[in-house]
Amino acid sequence: MQKNSIEFFTSPKEDLLQIKAVLCIEEMQSMAFLFGDWSG
Repeated sequence: MQKNSIEFFTSPKEDLLQIKAVLCIEEMQSMAFLFGDWSG
């Protein structure tokens, strides 16, 4: 998480959007894991 924060502040806008997308996907995967509804 700290590494992502560092990249967040040192990367160009394009990379920021990519990092945001990755964090969003990770959050969705975590939610899916917690609820267990998307595991099949």
